Amino acid sequence: MRRLFPALRIGLLLFFLGLFCLSAWKLWHIYQMYQTGQTLYDEIAAQVVQTVPPEESSTGKTGIRTAGESAPAPEESAGQAGAETDSAGITVDFDTLLACSGDVAGWLYCPDTPINYPVVQGTDNDYYLHHLLDGTRNDNGTLFIDAANAAGWQDQNTVIYGHHMKNGAMFASLEHYDAQTYYDAHPVIYLLTPDGNYSLELFAGMTVAADDEVYTHTFSDPDEYLQWLARQQERSDFSSAAAVGEGDRIVTLSTCAYDFQNARYVVLGKLVSLPAG
Repeated sequence: MRRLFPALRIGLLLFFLGLFCLSAWKLWHIYQMYQTGQTLYDEIAAQVVQTVPPEESSTGKTGIRTAGESAPAPEESAGQAGAETDSAGITVDFDTLLACSGDVAGWLYCPDTPINYPVVQGTDNDYYLHHLLDGTRNDNGTLFIDAANAAGWQDQNTVIYGHHMKNGAMFASLEHYDAQTYYDAHPVIYLLTPDGNYSLELFAGMTVAADDEVYTHTFSDPDEYLQWLARQQERSDFSSAAAVGEGDRIVTLSTCAYDFQNARYVVLGKLVSLPAG
């Protein structure tokens, strides 16, 4: 019997050591996958994105941060809240980008945040959840437009999905819009496309269920649309001076949230054309 106890202790020690090694391997694998995905997007951005010199851009500050870098304090970015929005501060080489993937529909960029990524639209809402732009399977996925949306941003509400990555990549930073100070520092997100560039003048952000009405794409009549817009503004976590109306097209950015089961955090912006050139 006495010989049994040392053997049992050794067995338990080996068992827990094995569990530790397995957990460590899984964490390393996740880290490597995150790094692989973000490295690819950083490389793509370095190849196709060019920053417009400040003297050529009325947005002034045009810094691009990579995932994991902390956002500047609100007081350091407060000037952005009143910044002009007639330039994104960057240009994108869509010829090169489209050669990488024919599903590319645009490029999403928010100054001084990690959001600096291509946007695609596939034939379903599953593939780009777990595939990078080059087709590699990776949990970073790719920012993608709802497959049910009309191409060319023609619907009254176009939805773009992106993962809430633990390393701050993809759409993880959207959750910060639950604070007024964060909105004040980042009131505009830019959408560049092969056919023209836009600013998204943000007017609402909130936590919703996965089947919320915010994911409605089109509306039967103007009154229904106006009522929908008003409801989103009323429940927003931040206050915005951006005015929205019957003729406006909306882009909704959506990512996972963890407030309750199947929660999502969404940020809504009005699509405004930017001057060419």
